[in-house]
Amino acid sequence: QNNCGGVTATLNVGYIERCWNGGYIASSGNAGGLVATYNAGIIRDCYNAGTVVDNGAASGGLAGLVSNSNHKVIDMERCLNLGNIMFSAVTREPGCELIGTGADQVTITNCYYDRQMSGYTDSERGMTTAALTSGNALPGFDASVWKFAAGMYPRLAATAETDAAKLNAAPVFLAAGEDHLHVKSAFTVSGNSDIEWNLRGGSSCRLNGNTVSVTRTATVQNLVLTAYLGDYERRCMVSVYPQIFQGEGTAASPYLISDKNDMVKFAEAVNQQKLDFSGEYFRMTGDIDMQGVTDFQPIGFNTTELVSFNGTFDGDGHSIKNMSIDSRTNKVMNVGLFIIVSPQGMVKNLVIDRSCRFIAFRNYGAIAATVYGTIENCRNYADVPTTDGYSGGIAAFVYGTIRGCMNAGTISSSERNGALGGIFYSGYAGCVIEECQNTGRIEALHDKATNLGGIGGSCYGTMKNCLN
Repeated sequence: QNNCGGVTATLNVGYIERCWNGGYIASSGNAGGLVATYNAGIIRDCYNAGTVVDNGAASGGLAGLVSNSNHKVIDMERCLNLGNIMFSAVTREPGCELIGTGADQVTITNCYYDRQMSGYTDSERGMTTAALTSGNALPGFDASVWKFAAGMYPRLAATAETDAAKLNAAPVFLAAGEDHLHVKSAFTVSGNSDIEWNLRGGSSCRLNGNTVSVTRTATVQNLVLTAYLGDYERRCMVSVYPQIFQGEGTAASPYLISDKNDMVKFAEAVNQQKLDFSGEYFRMTGDIDMQGVTDFQPIGFNTTELVSFNGTFDGDGHSIKNMSIDSRTNKVMNVGLFIIVSPQGMVKNLVIDRSCRFIAFRNYGAIAATVYGTIENCRNYADVPTTDGYSGGIAAFVYGTIRGCMNAGTISSSERNGALGGIFYSGYAGCVIEECQNTGRIEALHDKATNLGGIGGSCYGTMKNCLN
């Protein structure tokens, strides 16, 4: 449903005080553990323990969209998000653990989230599960309003002894430094003897007592932990992170991409396992010849779900050669080596060799179709021939940054349409295109061809220090 909140869909003016949610929230529009759309009012002494799943709109652990359309007070005080949040790297914003969109319009005081079970990023409001379940009162919280008990999440005192509240206060204790999307070690669940646990998923994981043993494989294992107490049940979702590449995925020890087999594994990890590699690093160790790979799928290609790359891919100055991508046969729009580079994603120091063969349909970029993050110091020497729609030598659509890139390939249109740019086609508000050069031909010889530019076709952002 559109616009779903655990307590209310919309808060216009008023108060939400001493309320909590333990339900599963999934929405085609705005979604929040407490409130979907937060226009004005005060939320005080509340918490979310349920799972929130986004569908491309504003989604947050406590509130989805803050609009302040009433131009009145918007305060959030002494609130907690303890539940899973499952948000796409493309749509999630900083601070989404509490507020999906518009957090800068809210005065937030003494509000926290479990950075291991609810978090995508670390911040001053993120706390470990151990810290939240220590039994110590949280800063600013009134012990007469909240119940604090060792081994349990804080819960409202008025309902603390109900089965529902106890169940939703039962934690999953992941290993230090791990989070719900990157489980690599054995972990435990609440040892409360009244609560029964069940584990589903994960062919190489076992629940024994309150300990879950973990064996990592080359495939992500999505675990569903269900806790039961009385007439209630609560589900927690965690993912055992796969071991696919050599390296640790850190800046100091990046995942190594050494040959065409690694490139295929990389694409499969994003496309099929839906890993966005947020905060992780890749590095090519040398030129990669894709000769013989006839069915290579671009990174981020998925016909049913939005998947993207949100890590850092460093070509280290090396080239990809003899790569073939055909988006015309099956009429697939919005294609490049990377389909989507998400806001924290970066592709840098990569060369697309002239031996690469692209058969484009609509909306094509040699490096990426859509860029929310950054493309830096990349070169394209391959042609992008006879494309319908909107295409560029580096990217088609840019919301983020393209810096220090060059295109030397010929970009040409079909007889049906043509809107082309040497580096990009469409740049949206806030985008930055800088220090780029196009030396490739841009050809549109048909009556329906429109909007051709040496650097870009259309730009609402900033272009500077560029040369065609």
